[in-house]
Amino acid sequence: MMISSGMNPFINAQGFDRIGMLTVVLGAIVNMILDPIFIFVFYLRKNYDYYRLYS
Repeated sequence: MMISSGMNPFINAQGFDRIGMLTVVLGAIVNMILDPIFIFVFYLRKNYDYYRLYS
């Protein structure tokens, strides 16, 4: 995330607008796919002990 948001203005400034837009869109798609996997499959929640004990 930091590399794509930090380097994106430099990519756009060099005239590669489509590549800059593609990196943002791909990052969002990967985030939408991996978030539920990490949260529900690998149990990487914020308060995992609370959910494990009381659900």
